[in-house]
Amino acid sequence: IVSVGRLVPMKGHDVLLSAFRRMRQQLPTASLSIIGGGEDQYAHQLRRLGSRTPGVTMLGEQPQSRVYAELKSADLFVLACRPTQQEYEKPGRCDGLPTVILEAMSCRVPVVSCPVGAVAELLGNRERGLLCPPGDDSALATAIVELLLSPKLVSDLTTAAFIHVRDNHNLDVNYPKLVGIFGVPCTTT
Repeated sequence: IVSVGRLVPMKGHDVLLSAFRRMRQQLPTASLSIIGGGEDQYAHQLRRLGSRTPGVTMLGEQPQSRVYAELKSADLFVLACRPTQQEYEKPGRCDGLPTVILEAMSCRVPVVSCPVGAVAELLGNRERGLLCPPGDDSALATAIVELLLSPKLVSDLTTAAFIHVRDNHNLDVNYPKLVGIFGVPCTTT
């Protein structure tokens, strides 16, 4: 299992760690890698908690090449995002649609997340991924186990997710649409 995101409350890594401890009772050989940086007290506490949880590796900040390598080798991607007013009030910190979910989908990795921002629209209702209520470690653990034990569901979700990203989140497709909307093509300098 892989999760990628800044070590901030809105990414829900604390909920993921709790869910991981729960689901590991059923799947004791499961492992979790968390990629993300942060230097505040929350991030330090999260790193301590992760380092004390069997099966968890806290990888810290990583270059994009490492992120892709981790995604491509993952059996599952989880982002337990949740709305937190404190984070959303910071300029540029609102995750309407976390890019890493699109990256996981394009790598054909099944996704479990929470219906925050546009995530519900992106994943659909069990169409392209599984959704859990924000902050619900029990539901998250159940969804993780379901995907890790359901190859057919994984195949269906990842195929639909890849097609969705290819057809709807592609520069070659979207650029002409944006030019049509705004009427002025972008130029590079």
